Amino acid sequence: MQDIAGSERNIVVQGAVCSNMRRFVKEDPERCVDVLNTLYKTISQTEGENTYPDEFLSMVTGFAIAFDNNWAKDLMLSFLTNCKKYHAETVKLIFESTIYLKPQNLEKSETKQIFNRSRDWLESTIPHIVKAIRELFTDYGNNLDKNSETIVTDLYRALDEIVTRIYFSAGIFEKGASKEQLSSDLQKEYYCSVKPIFLHFLDACERSHVAINPGTAHYFIELMNGVLRHDPPGVLDMSVRVIRASTPAGYSFDHMGMEKIVELCETIISDHKELLLNEASLKNLLDLLDIFVKAGWPKPLELVWRLDEIYR
Repeated sequence: MQDIAGSERNIVVQGAVCSNMRRFVKEDPERCVDVLNTLYKTISQTEGENTYPDEFLSMVTGFAIAFDNNWAKDLMLSFLTNCKKYHAETVKLIFESTIYLKPQNLEKSETKQIFNRSRDWLESTIPHIVKAIRELFTDYGNNLDKNSETIVTDLYRALDEIVTRIYFSAGIFEKGASKEQLSSDLQKEYYCSVKPIFLHFLDACERSHVAINPGTAHYFIELMNGVLRHDPPGVLDMSVRVIRASTPAGYSFDHMGMEKIVELCETIISDHKELLLNEASLKNLLDLLDIFVKAGWPKPLELVWRLDEIYR
């Protein structure tokens, strides 16, 4: 395999080499890393646009997160720090990393270390991606050329992958009539473990004045509805920040978004009345509803009136 990795230029064959190596990962990981490194050099030195096979990126991610391999971690960082060039690779690396961010990995000490490495790496990707998006809009405004538009689309996809994959893993998403159930304790531990990713995400978007895409915002708010009972004040604070950051992209005009915000606020009013006694939380609740009232929706306005009756 080493010889093929050093000479092969066909991306399909390169991918097949990576797939074949999976059989030897446990028994000879160092040999596999050597082959991957040779393959990386071969691709990097190929004239024209370099394309890295999905299988290669998957293997690199696995070695970085599951095996804590320094070569793989350094390579992932090199892709990330130049994510405008490696925008497609960034999306794939993030997708592969979220595979290790499963709630079940929190249940054993050895897999919890893998979970933590995945979380920490995903958290570290956010400032790089948001910064790259901001730079592109600063350079081009709203007149992105075709190449820049492709880059921005991929970078937004990368951010969306983080939020969406966490949502699907949190035991909230319904598959037909059934639901992937997590115990309440495990769901709470999972939420608390990934919350730093969300806070980092919101901080980066606010600091760089980068809007959150409506689709990403919707999964975010769906997740917040599902974990509200675990952290009412934290969920409310993050929700209003998500809505503020996604309003420039039009999310406040989305009917499903409005319904989810009304659902969240109704649950807070009925099940978490203690938040209404906290000045900061009450302000967050009113600000959240006000954004959708200004967008012309009657349901949030009705909730504002209900709150007025409560305090009258």
